Amino acid sequence: MKARLTYLFILTLLGTSLAFGKTTKALRTKSTPPLPARKPTADEIVRNFTFVGDFDTKEETRNNSKEIFWRYPSTVPKVSFDIKLEHNPEKLKEFYPVTVGEGRAIEHLNTGRMLFLEGKYEEARQTWLSGRARFGKTYPYHRRNDYFIASAFLYKSYDYWLAHGKKYSLPELRQDFINGNAFISAAFDKKKDLPDAALDKVAPSVYYNQAVVLYNYERYAGVVGAATLGLDFLRKTGRSEYRRDFHRMLAETYIRNSDYLEAVREIDMTLRQDQDIPTSAALFARVGDIYYALNNFELAEEVYEAANRIDAEKRQISPNQYALRGESLFWMGRFEEARKNFQYALQSMSSPRAGEVLDDNMQALASLRIADTYLAEHNMEKAKLAYFTHSQEFRGHVTENFAKIRLACLELPYYDGNNIAHTRALLAELKDQLDRIPSVAQEMAWTCETASYGQHDRNPEMVERIRRFAALYPESGLLKTLVEPVRDVQSTAIDAYFNAGDAYGAVLFFEKTRKALYPKISDDLARKLFASYVNIHQSEKAEPFIKAYEGSNPSLDGKLRLAVAYAEIAASKPMKERAEWFKRLKAINDAFLKEGSFFDRQPEVTLSIDRIMATPGRDVFLPWVFKQALRWSEDDISVGCDRVYPLLQTLSENKSIPADILDAADVFIDKHLKNLLRFETQCAYSLMDFESTHSKLTKADLIDKYLKRDYIQMDKATAPIYFNLAEQALKEGEIGPARKIWTLIVAKADPKLPEVRFAKARLDTRQTELENLWKK
Repeated sequence: MKARLTYLFILTLLGTSLAFGKTTKALRTKSTPPLPARKPTADEIVRNFTFVGDFDTKEETRNNSKEIFWRYPSTVPKVSFDIKLEHNPEKLKEFYPVTVGEGRAIEHLNTGRMLFLEGKYEEARQTWLSGRARFGKTYPYHRRNDYFIASAFLYKSYDYWLAHGKKYSLPELRQDFINGNAFISAAFDKKKDLPDAALDKVAPSVYYNQAVVLYNYERYAGVVGAATLGLDFLRKTGRSEYRRDFHRMLAETYIRNSDYLEAVREIDMTLRQDQDIPTSAALFARVGDIYYALNNFELAEEVYEAANRIDAEKRQISPNQYALRGESLFWMGRFEEARKNFQYALQSMSSPRAGEVLDDNMQALASLRIADTYLAEHNMEKAKLAYFTHSQEFRGHVTENFAKIRLACLELPYYDGNNIAHTRALLAELKDQLDRIPSVAQEMAWTCETASYGQHDRNPEMVERIRRFAALYPESGLLKTLVEPVRDVQSTAIDAYFNAGDAYGAVLFFEKTRKALYPKISDDLARKLFASYVNIHQSEKAEPFIKAYEGSNPSLDGKLRLAVAYAEIAASKPMKERAEWFKRLKAINDAFLKEGSFFDRQPEVTLSIDRIMATPGRDVFLPWVFKQALRWSEDDISVGCDRVYPLLQTLSENKSIPADILDAADVFIDKHLKNLLRFETQCAYSLMDFESTHSKLTKADLIDKYLKRDYIQMDKATAPIYFNLAEQALKEGEIGPARKIWTLIVAKADPKLPEVRFAKARLDTRQTELENLWKK
């Protein structure tokens, strides 16, 4: 199902424009002629309405004022359903009639009935269970017997539930309820096709109580089953008892599964089928709860308003509804209306007409939001009083600290207050309580504290506080107001980052405070910023400061940093703009080679080289990088495979390889091949393959070199290299050297290798039949 649906139930508030004075999304009025000014009745409101099937989750907050607000803990109340058992003696006799008939089975039924009517539920249950065990299904009333057993369990459990504080969690109570439901299922589901007029009479109430038990134990699949059976029974018999309850229970299961469309459909259906005004307000409010849970405060308010108008006649107070409606109004910026709803929610808790309990979270929400409404309206004195009251009445609750933060901010000069020292201490304590205060509240505590220093204590400590604040909240609007204080203290605060080697901190501080602190940038600062940006891999941002760095006669490390910047800046440019940067990069490459400038093998140097080699400028800088790698391989032969060979491979992709590179490669291979064959075998094979293809030596001289390498084992990896070398010599007319290689292959290689067969064929001067065919 898509999140947004334009499903509109055929329920329209015909008198809405008159009743509510506006056309809304949630309650649309039909186009009707003006009516006399009167309020619609609850019945008219229920009959004529439309719900909007907009079930997208919205942003949980709104930008409703210049103040920072956030969501407080709140609980959308769970709808409760009570077990409804008949206790009127005459009604009980009607619901548990005498069973007419003869035999011991009937005697058990009627004996248990008398015990049951006397309130002896356990004795009645034992009697009926005994009859069930003895007679099973051998008599016509075994279905009724199951119903009686279920009733005994249910009445006994109900009395126990009342006596123990209405707690469903008691283990013994849970077991009896479950056992009772099992017998209900036997009588009204498995055996429902057995006719029994007495059971048909009570079926709706039985299905209802079964569903209630399952609902309170959160066995929602069972709730759906029982409620569905109840509705099916009502449809077949044309009755309507408990129909609204069944629909409401189904709606609650859908709400639990976040299937809000189906939930509203169930509510819609029962509102249409059963014109029961006393519960209609609660059903409307429940739709409002759905919209509220989705943060759709606009639709929630409109439906809550309709619920309130329906309830105006019956006056069934719901404190939770007023609290949730107040929260919706608050985020819509309707602060006065929100405050009235919060106040009414708190005041109505003690009313005998209040149909529910407002839990601690909801009381705290209402109390703190009252203060927030005053703050949003800039009524600072009332806001301070309300925040103070909340902090006293809700000690230990998570919102206590929220109120303290607000109160502290209002006491600072930032809010025209005076008690600076005490308030700063309180804020310093609160802003570090990460486990109890959400990030937005921490930001507000930081903001208030930092702002107070900006106003009264312009010193290095203030700069440090602002630095920490900027690092934590780089998007805060407060930073704009701190420009002048920081400039007054020291515009060189960034030096602390440079001195500590904190390039990230320096760049962050610079970027967030550039306009305020650095309208003009000195050459010294430019050089430091250039180095910082390059060091944190943001070379493109270093470009504005490159001239100052180039003109500072940089050290050898500085020149390598420049090379990294040239390469990475070139990579960020369009193709037509890269030539100038490549030219600068080549100048450094040539200078390094000319001056013999090389580095010890350090992580920062290898990282710089890797960064250059990862750009299109790698070919320009490759000659020096290759020489540097050769230097490192003198001390660590593994560098030969990690860097020298990959560089040779890169060079081999070019049309030509510089002669000095090839000479250096020959020297490297001659010097290290033997050891590489021992420790880096695959690398050694690759170097041999490169040598056989790209060496400056003639093939005859190269073959002579290979024949002298008696330490090379002739195997399936080396044999192809030797054979290919011989083939290249043959193409150049060097038959003698080629024959030496073929002879070596035949003598030293495994006869099973294909190169041995090929070599033997080359050594056999007789022409093969195929060769003769080719010549034809």
